[in-house]
Amino acid sequence: MKINKKSKIISVVGSGGKTTLVYKLANSYAQKGKRVLITTTTHMTNDGFYYDIDEAIRKENNKSKNKSGFICKVGSNLGDKVCALSKEELDKAKEVFDIIIVEADGSRCMPVKIPNIEKEPVILEDTDEIYVVSGLAAIGRKLKIVCQRFNILSNEDRLDIEKNFCKNGESIDELIVTKEILEYILNKFYLEPLSKRYNPKKINIYFADMKEGKIYKNYKKIAFVMLASGFSKRFTKSCKEYISNIQGKSTIDIDGHSVNLSDKLLNLVRSINGKMQSVDFINKLNLYYKGSLVYEHLLKELIVSREQLIKLFKKECNHNINISIGIVTGYKNIISSSRKLYKKIDIIDNNHPEDGISASIKEAIKYYKNYDAIVFFNSDYVNLKSREIVNFVYHCALSNNLKGMMCNEELEAVTPAFASSKFFDEILGISGDKGAGKIIGKQPCYLYHIDDNSVKDIDDIKDILL
Repeated sequence: MKINKKSKIISVVGSGGKTTLVYKLANSYAQKGKRVLITTTTHMTNDGFYYDIDEAIRKENNKSKNKSGFICKVGSNLGDKVCALSKEELDKAKEVFDIIIVEADGSRCMPVKIPNIEKEPVILEDTDEIYVVSGLAAIGRKLKIVCQRFNILSNEDRLDIEKNFCKNGESIDELIVTKEILEYILNKFYLEPLSKRYNPKKINIYFADMKEGKIYKNYKKIAFVMLASGFSKRFTKSCKEYISNIQGKSTIDIDGHSVNLSDKLLNLVRSINGKMQSVDFINKLNLYYKGSLVYEHLLKELIVSREQLIKLFKKECNHNINISIGIVTGYKNIISSSRKLYKKIDIIDNNHPEDGISASIKEAIKYYKNYDAIVFFNSDYVNLKSREIVNFVYHCALSNNLKGMMCNEELEAVTPAFASSKFFDEILGISGDKGAGKIIGKQPCYLYHIDDNSVKDIDDIKDILL
């Protein structure tokens, strides 16, 4: 893309902190009296953008009054996103702005990226300066999970990474990110290709550290809330289907596995409130899975996560944080066994479980109305471990976003969900089984990428039997 050259152009590419750096640079130049335009050549979250250069200049001039420096955000309207301006709009911008800062790459909120060299990044040809960004939040996590377009790595590149960084027969699929790996990726996939097109002196490396934002200081009290008062409708339906097919059988085939009904199903039935009178409703949370009740798996991880997070904030940020654990439920056996696991647990009664998961969420918000944030968890996440819970909450609190959700390998937002108190009133307006994700998942939202198995819930009887 080529436009008339008058303003200084800065292109920001890479992953894991581009937008934060864009605004950091813009504020720095505006404070020096410069007129700054923020725009994109790809897509950017529509956070108060204008769609017309003339309108933006007029309104920002009025806002800034006698101040010479100001910031305008302008892009083409795509609803919750904005995309590139036309050549004519960019040419017009050159007549007015001293600095044009362009977010010239996308990474789906992931901290690491392997770009498609033929198409990315989308840098204006007369760019004066290029910042290549990578997120330090990737360190300590699997490269496969936190790297956008990991799947486009060539066999040659995979072997090279394995040779340089994998140890003791480890494969690249299991490789944990280090600072050295981030540097390797930036050099190999950004610096080398860009240096062939632009003067290397124009190119700057920037490792984004989320702690710089200091937003974590806003969080002094956080609540972990387990939602455990639903009706398990889908699970009950699957039970009915299996039970209707086992008459006279001693085993049943489930996904290629032969399951002994005399043991598995009998124990399953016995675990349902002590005695199953009917199959009209089966509460899956009360069933045994790998030696513990379904919901106890997550509760044990939350207890560990609480202690680890308190220590982490103190060590890394010198910040004291209080974390409470609560469970929204009306089931007496869940209440009693929860208290045995964690004496300080807050019990939140939900008198209207028939209204769906939204009723549980609203009761939790009322209970923790004076807290700075709530993290909501589905109680049947039996594979979610404390390591991921700690990272998720820590990064949500450090990010510039006031809400966050985990994101599976299909790039779908899933719970757990982190919500700042600023969104409590809005969440109180939800209804039915949609949950808070309808509000929290809207942009801007911090997305924490995780493997599918960690956020797999119990929805079918075969999940228990196997």
